[in-house]
Order: sequence, then C-alpha cells, then structure tokens
Amino acid sequence: MPSNKDLIKNLTTLNKIAEILNQSVDVRTALDSALVRLLELMGLKTGWIFLVDPASQNRWAGKGYVLAAHHNLPPAMALDKARPWKGNCDCQDLCKRGSLTGAYNEVRCSRLLNAPGDRRGLVMHASAPLRSGDQVLGILNVAGPDWTHFSAEALALLTNVGNQMGIALERARLFEIIRERESTNRLPC
Repeated sequence: MPSNKDLIKNLTTLNKIAEILNQSVDVRTALDSALVRLLELMGLKTGWIFLVDPASQNRWAGKGYVLAAHHNLPPAMALDKARPWKGNCDCQDLCKRGSLTGAYNEVRCSRLLNAPGDRRGLVMHASAPLRSGDQVLGILNVAGPDWTHFSAEALALLTNVGNQMGIALERARLFEIIRERESTNRLPC
C-alpha cells in the first residue's frame, strides 16, 4: 500500500498535469509541457506521445499514428534516424488490437531494440493509453533504465495522466468543432 507521502506526490503530479492541460488550447504545446512535467515528477528523462490518426500514412511514427510530443530522446532514437522510428511498434500494435486498456510495462520496446547506438541506458518503457471514454486517442510512453521506476503505483499514475490527456484532447477537438460551426454561422447568406 502506498504511503501518504507517495499519495500526496501522485495527487500533486495529477494536479500539475491538469493545470498544464487546462491552460493551453494548443494541443501540441499542452502535450509537450505535460510530458516534460510528468517526466520531472517521476524522476525520468525521456518520453514520447503518439496520437491516433487513421488518415496518417507516416512511415516514421507508424501507420495510423503521428508523433505528437517527445522529450530528451537519446541519440540512438533521434528523429532523423530511420531505423528506430520506421513502421509501427509493439505498443501501437497493442493499441490497434484493443489490448492497451491501462498502463503497462513494455517488456521489449521494439523502438529501443531497433535503435543502434547511444540509448543513454534506456532499455524499456511504460505505456499508457490516452483515453476519453471508451476511445483511445493516443499512447503515452515514458522510458527508463530499469523496472524500478514502474511500480504498480507509477503505472496507476500513468493511467490517470493518460486519461487526463485524453480528455484534454477530446475537449480540444470539441472546441475546434464549435469554432468551425460558429465561423460557418457567421458567414453571410
């Protein structure tokens, strides 16, 4: 059972992430800022976020996904290196199959395994779906050098942050729909 100190830390983290997500209407900026803050609060350095985009044919982020945010990628995973980013990865495949329902430890990260060179000691990551209701809108990945960063409490925190991010994404989408309708209604007949 988590200590009171751990519970307070997790609640503080959730509050900080909520503040960041609520202060920005620009989705990419909000995701970037929230990712950086989450990593700081978890004592991690590297993370990335994919958004589901069925129309995307992006060969770098994986078909049906776009890389929406990233922070402190190791040299072996630099965006200009094709090998680690080419095609879909294991966490995306889990998401497509509907198996990504909560945060989990990625046993073997295909992107890290396919990244020759300096990985800065990263060997695995945890993934959490970005959810709004029953819909998965993306994937949050945070990387670490070992399993110790991803306790059951840390995975629960990641699941909650993924839910917060998913709700923020849905809110931004609905805001855009309202803005488009308002601009259409203002057009002269």
